[in-house]
Amino acid sequence: MFDLVFQTLLTTLALTGNPVYELDFRIGTLGEPAPAQLYSYRLAHPFESRAQMTNFAILCASLDWNAARYLPKETRSPDELRLYGGYFLSLPPTANSLKFLEQYVSRWQTNWVAGPVEEGLLQRLWVEAPKLADELWCKLAANPANVKSTRWAVWKSLMRDRRKAEASELAAREQIQTGIEFSSRFPCLPFQAPDILVFRPDKVRNTLYRYNFAAGQWIPQAEYPPKRDQFVMASWKAPQGKSYQRSWKRGPSWQITYAKEGNNLLRTAHYAETDSYITGAITGHNYSESVVELSQPPKGALVRAPHYIEIQ
Repeated sequence: MFDLVFQTLLTTLALTGNPVYELDFRIGTLGEPAPAQLYSYRLAHPFESRAQMTNFAILCASLDWNAARYLPKETRSPDELRLYGGYFLSLPPTANSLKFLEQYVSRWQTNWVAGPVEEGLLQRLWVEAPKLADELWCKLAANPANVKSTRWAVWKSLMRDRRKAEASELAAREQIQTGIEFSSRFPCLPFQAPDILVFRPDKVRNTLYRYNFAAGQWIPQAEYPPKRDQFVMASWKAPQGKSYQRSWKRGPSWQITYAKEGNNLLRTAHYAETDSYITGAITGHNYSESVVELSQPPKGALVRAPHYIEIQ
């Protein structure tokens, strides 16, 4: 982990989907600790290029580093806020991500024109920090050019006030995507397509299944015990063929899906109000994942081994 992060800090090339996916898996899925001692590296070593700034923004989001510490004292445009904010929004919320989002709202100026990042930020804060969401909404609404970026908030407000008929009409008329989600896109080199990683705990051993696109098959290997609890539905089977399941979570929660589309890796954070899990489908050298929300709560759960919990 240390070597991967340090190499990322040193490189002047733009990060591809491979290290991003690997970092997300090691930290988000297995719960491996991030190397905190590298956090202050950029204070002593200024950025050499825009690519390094972007890479650092990705690391701040993935490793839960406090990006607010690296913002300039005076914010003359929303560009630098967006650079960090876009990556924070495509991952689950953390203490440091909320610190940065608070800075985002406090620094936003009413004369700025909002875009997709601000619209996603408004949705995220609606769930995480309603008071901040209201503050941002007021700032965005003060500029007539931002009407498009506040449509979702208007729809959500109508739903909250149980004015469902008006909300439905607004959503249809304005073609509003009512679900809360936000994505980040990363390039994939043709000869370095990121393999799919699915972790499966067991009573006897922990197994990491890697779908190798070159071989067209799942390759199992033993893995060290995770640092984070793993919830597996009793009906799931080990990955095989062109489909798989992973990441059962009790709702409400944030689910992170991935999709490989040609030479791009798409990472998307979805807000699921009920218990949910992720299902994936492989097609040739591409794959896509979606969130399945469950209508019924589980009957129970059994602790099969440390960090292995089977959902009945």
